[in-house]
Amino acid sequence: MQESLTAEYKIPEEDWFSTNPSSLSHHSRIIRNILEKLNGVQLETFRSSCFGHLLSITEMVFSCQLIHALRLRQIKSDMKDGLKFFIGDSITSFCEHDFSLVTGLKCGEFPQRVEVEPSAIPLKEKYFRNLKSIPFTSLEDSFSECEVADDSLKLALVLFAEGVLNGREKYKPIEMQFLMLVENLPEFNNYPWGSFSWNHTFECLREDLVSGVRYSLKGFPPAFQVWAYEVIPDLMQYKLCCKINTTNSYPRIITWTTPRGKPTMDKLAKIFEKDPRLELFH
Repeated sequence: MQESLTAEYKIPEEDWFSTNPSSLSHHSRIIRNILEKLNGVQLETFRSSCFGHLLSITEMVFSCQLIHALRLRQIKSDMKDGLKFFIGDSITSFCEHDFSLVTGLKCGEFPQRVEVEPSAIPLKEKYFRNLKSIPFTSLEDSFSECEVADDSLKLALVLFAEGVLNGREKYKPIEMQFLMLVENLPEFNNYPWGSFSWNHTFECLREDLVSGVRYSLKGFPPAFQVWAYEVIPDLMQYKLCCKINTTNSYPRIITWTTPRGKPTMDKLAKIFEKDPRLELFH
């Protein structure tokens, strides 16, 4: 959605600064590991899961300078469920609905959480028996070392949820409930993973920037990046992104790729300052 209004940046222009944010969503590495690890049958099951369509995004390179340039242009707003940005002479917003269109992940209400004793969770007892909480790095190690095909599939799904959609830090504990949820694949696939990922992405993007401080983004920053590709056509004109699929427009993330190499802040400033034409996103 775009509006033609005046706006007040959250950070005054005179205080803008350069930095290289990082993404805690290591989607390329994790997807490559899943593709290499799973056998044909298990990989086919993964492809038919709620995450399957996202296996094709290994060439989506995180564009740290683009993300930072957009965040500098975030404006003050009373919008509670999204973010607003002033680009050119228009205001555009990024919300959960946009996130769902980009990712193809289900958004909605979360089911009531049922507390389960860790000893009643098969994967926990089998692979993490001696751990009170399970750091993300232990989940990765167990997936890499797993020799049971069905368990490899289940661990891969939880790994994708935590490592790609959440951007879980290496030594932070994962959600134990997901190890139980994955025992029932229909319920796992019906979980609102879009809302799960959006909440982490949104909370991170809305945090105030601190001048000169390099920061990391949780959640799934590539969704924000692809939203920018969709609403700012000049990014493609300047070869900062490339549309690779013109026949299938949903989810949007599978229609884009990112060339290697980082755009400079100067180049991005020129694009944004030349009053780029913005597209409606729907």
